[in-house]
Amino acid sequence: MIDLVLTEIHREFKKTGFESLDIGKVEFAAQLEMLAVYAFTGEIKVCPTKLWKHLGISHNINYHGFPFIDPSKLSLETGLARVQGWPQAEGKDSLPELTYIHALKFHYGAGVAKAHHYWALFTQFTLATIRTIDDVYSAIDRILEFLMIPETSEWVRTNLGKASRKLRNQNLKGANSEEEAVVRREFHECEEQLSDFESANRPFLRGK
Repeated sequence: MIDLVLTEIHREFKKTGFESLDIGKVEFAAQLEMLAVYAFTGEIKVCPTKLWKHLGISHNINYHGFPFIDPSKLSLETGLARVQGWPQAEGKDSLPELTYIHALKFHYGAGVAKAHHYWALFTQFTLATIRTIDDVYSAIDRILEFLMIPETSEWVRTNLGKASRKLRNQNLKGANSEEEAVVRREFHECEEQLSDFESANRPFLRGK
């Protein structure tokens, strides 16, 4: 079954390109994989039970003895058929519960997984809930607060650290006292900037 699903996804990708890699279809494949794990191990603790309840999988296993994914919510043919009521992962940023994100984290790292998780949130889940101009502003604010600001903060922190280490390790052999004083001053300034930035609660706070 998993092989057939992956073959179908790959066939569509070869036919229409990246657009065929719908989040819902990838998530559908991830759910099939988790069902295979459950079938072989019987270990429910590793399964996304909250999502299974939403998709009707738990109900059908308990009452019919066979897993069934509600096609009105998730389908290999149509992808994410309905995002309303989709379970959210734990955390303040209200990310949707998506099983395949864990595979991205394992194979490509936390950064790639996080970026793709937010991409899924804003392109699939948030757009479906926008009804007014206030909803648009709220969506933009979430992009800034939960994705762009943390990534920019990490970039600034990394580059200030690199600059500080470069100045600290700079070879001052042969430099005169004036040149040495300039390097040491720049090093201390860089260290102060890094310390101030890391100690700031919200370094990119917008407005007062």
